Amino acid sequence: MKWISRFCVICCKSPMGTWAPTCTSWRKPATSLPDRMRVWEALDLYASFYLGTLLLVIAGNLIYHVRIGGNVLNLVGGFSLSSLSFFGIGLILAGVMPNARLAQVVAMVLLYPMLILSGAAWPRELMPATVQKISAALPLTYVVNLLRGLWAGQSWGSHLLDVAVLAGMLVVGIIVSARTFRWE
Repeated sequence: MKWISRFCVICCKSPMGTWAPTCTSWRKPATSLPDRMRVWEALDLYASFYLGTLLLVIAGNLIYHVRIGGNVLNLVGGFSLSSLSFFGIGLILAGVMPNARLAQVVAMVLLYPMLILSGAAWPRELMPATVQKISAALPLTYVVNLLRGLWAGQSWGSHLLDVAVLAGMLVVGIIVSARTFRWE
């Protein structure tokens, strides 16, 4: 889930390829960075996530003999929905935080508890009931549930809540970031 903070930093990259000291602010007007450049920057980041995930799956297959029990296209769709939903969170952080450094710190403060409590580090079933209830409020829990289920061969229909939460995150991320995010 490093993409939250990485996306904040990528969004702060200036057109000349240097890292800008400040990222975004709703108080300052947007500059005229070409939309084409923003799209390519986002696509580059998104492609790197897919490549990294593909390499992890290949390594798991070769080293641990892990097999995908479900449909690969369903898994790619679930990964896409999950990634885009968290890109929305990254854009919100980039739009609300006064600089990239603070956006990264906030992203890490959000990321590590989510990694531990969502079931990404170890199964939620092994956690106490109270912790399981708390983890239901974390967005990464829905990513883990969706991807784990699709990996095992379950249908999208058995994960409607997960899909609804992630789609809601995506829509809210787009709406809020459209109002707060500005290129500088």
